Amino acid sequence: MGELVSAEEEGTMAFLKRFLFWVITSLVLLFGVAAILFLTIDKTIRIEPGTIKEEFKVQGTGRSRYSEPHLRRLGLIRLEGRPRHFSWAKV
Repeated sequence: MGELVSAEEEGTMAFLKRFLFWVITSLVLLFGVAAILFLTIDKTIRIEPGTIKEEFKVQGTGRSRYSEPHLRRLGLIRLEGRPRHFSWAKV
């Protein structure tokens, strides 16, 4: 048969149910708002794939794809003098 629960235990259970309801509801709302903000910001600042490449690409048919100032702004350096022939790779 059913168990008898004291009034104190019943009050504690009611409090826990209310507390969990508010915690779960708050988390759902928080993550929902965060997701909406993320998607909105992502859509707003999205750059077309070719925009940056076309803007900073070096004109001409030389070896270099991007200009020196652009590479420096990105914190990159140009590697010079790559070996073209590897003696150890020959069979």
